Amino acid sequence: MKTFLRGLVGLLLFASYAQAQTTNAVTIITGGSSATNWAAIPFAAYDTGTKRIGGGAALLYAVNDYFWTGVRAQSLNGQSSTAGVQGQLQVTETIAGVSVTPFAETAFGLGSSALYANVGTGGLIDFHTWKIGKGSLSIGIVADYEHYVYGSVNGNQINVGPLIRASF
Repeated sequence: MKTFLRGLVGLLLFASYAQAQTTNAVTIITGGSSATNWAAIPFAAYDTGTKRIGGGAALLYAVNDYFWTGVRAQSLNGQSSTAGVQGQLQVTETIAGVSVTPFAETAFGLGSSALYANVGTGGLIDFHTWKIGKGSLSIGIVADYEHYVYGSVNGNQINVGPLIRASF
């Protein structure tokens, strides 16, 4: 599992590097515009094996249009992950005027009693965007399916929550 996670982190870093080689420095820093993009995601978590419910939150920053990174914390099965780093590869498409974004993500960090890591896929949908000056505020929903490893325990979880994105 450690080799798999190292490979995934390497892939995320390579994708960010490859994007840097095809765009100018302004695009890399700002995601292709003059905006600063942040996403806040509080979520409910459901462990498919233990049938227990937990929750958490992530705060992500857009490095570019395809790669978001940030911090994440959650509590599930009586185990809390108090510090974590998350990386997410994504691409956004507009379908019938609605912004739809499938993604692949991974997170790793320090839990209350062990190291943890997860990897999964999911998607998000932006429902509405308000223009505020030169920036914007949008709301939506996000969901993903993840495989996790917490110390010697592993399983699968489903996360669902509201999405709040701000560009300024």
